[in-house]
Formats: sequence, structure tokens, C-alpha cells
Amino acid sequence: MPLFKSTIKILFLISLPITALFYIFSPVLFKIIFGEVWVESGVIAQYLSLIFFIQFTVSSLSNILSLKEFVKQQQGGKYCIS
Repeated sequence: MPLFKSTIKILFLISLPITALFYIFSPVLFKIIFGEVWVESGVIAQYLSLIFFIQFTVSSLSNILSLKEFVKQQQGGKYCIS
């Protein structure tokens, strides 16, 4: 559990600044790079950045929980960490 908690903190700290920057500046970046017509796509990208934040943090850890349950089943209900 300590490894799980430290991993989620690290993933959170990695994805938070990326998400915050992209959420704040994506409409402006889309306007500069692609033109005035793409401003609405920048707004959509803001929402997609929030999805990135959640997926980056959670999807990496879901495999750990699945593995924990698999190990528990294989050991007859007892945890075995070696």
C-alpha cells in the first residue's frame, strides 16, 4: 500500500502541471497555431486535458490492483510478497 500511495502521488504531480497548462492555454495555442477557426477546438481540448489527467493517474494503477487480487487468489487468500 505505501508503494501504491507514493506512485499515485508521483503520477498526480507529473500530470497536474501538464493538465493545468494545457487547460489554461489550449484555446490560445489553437488560435495561434491553427487560426481563428480552431478556437472552439481549443475549448474541446480543455475538456480532453481533464480526461488525460484522470486517465494518466488512474490507468497505471488499475493494473497494480488487479495483480494484487491475482496474487491473493493464488496464495489461498494470504498475501505473499517476495
